[in-house]
Amino acid sequence: MRKKNPEYQYLETLSKRLTLFEKEKKKLERLQKGYAAECSLDRLQEFLTKDKLPCIDDLYLKTNESCVQIDKLIVVENTAYVIDVKNYSGKYTFVNNEWIRDNLPLQENIFEQLHNAMRAVKRVLLKAGSDLEVKGVLVFMNATATIDIKDSVADLVLDIREVGGWFIEQMSKISDQQDNSWQEIINRQKIEPISSKEVFSPKRIDYLQKGILCRNCNKEQKRTTYAFKCPHCQGSEPKETAYVRSICEYGVIFCDKELLFKDLLIFLGSDVSKRYLREILTKHFGPKITHGVHVSYRNKVLIFDYWFANKMDYFQSLEVRTHWKPKKESDESTFFDEKAH
Repeated sequence: MRKKNPEYQYLETLSKRLTLFEKEKKKLERLQKGYAAECSLDRLQEFLTKDKLPCIDDLYLKTNESCVQIDKLIVVENTAYVIDVKNYSGKYTFVNNEWIRDNLPLQENIFEQLHNAMRAVKRVLLKAGSDLEVKGVLVFMNATATIDIKDSVADLVLDIREVGGWFIEQMSKISDQQDNSWQEIINRQKIEPISSKEVFSPKRIDYLQKGILCRNCNKEQKRTTYAFKCPHCQGSEPKETAYVRSICEYGVIFCDKELLFKDLLIFLGSDVSKRYLREILTKHFGPKITHGVHVSYRNKVLIFDYWFANKMDYFQSLEVRTHWKPKKESDESTFFDEKAH
């Protein structure tokens, strides 16, 4: 599954609880557009090739002291295609070795990010003794973009109207005898994405909205025995899920901290149950980390959908409880105890 990168997770989570600075808003918008384009290409490839095209998505490779992100890597016959995806709009022309957008030269060379990724893949393959040729593919997924390549370039440049035909062409070259050992080579060298460089400033903490907010509209909601109910959008969420999701939000925003009970109490607001919070931490965020008299829990710095990807069946099963109508109110731990197993 393609994931939002750490910076995207941080800015998106932060935007639910305070007003971002203008620079942060623009950065988040760029990340959203880029991710949307990558996901659109994934869906197109899946529809046309039914996952039969040898491919690795959202790949991170370490190069010297930095990390290179590769949108998509496809190997057909003896060629590794490094694919870089863009969600640019407007008219782009490449002439005299520079990019022109709407008659103005761009400060950056759009090809450079692709070439940097290609160099990383070449290094890994060469070190492993692979003789695969590495080629670059630059894909513009925004239907409003117009691309005009006037110079002779080694890279393949495709727009959204052309990339589908290219996928089908590559599919026709696949044979049962194709050597896919390259996947093992690449997988041995791939790394987890480097955590966001953004660290939440203590100066902004007073502006941070506290509480277990609605997962749909990010507004305050009311707690019932089994669920949180939002009076604004009429949404509902199982109590256990809401606690776990909100703890994950804390972890993403305070990415430089472990999960401390006292800090979570402040973040989640005065309406939370101390007893229930301790149970949730023990059940879903253990084991405890002991620092003398202090106890904390590991912070993976991931949003709920990623942190608990392997437990989604369990959390989906809790959704049924939001529609239960209990005969009488019970204490804070009843729901948790009934679901424990």
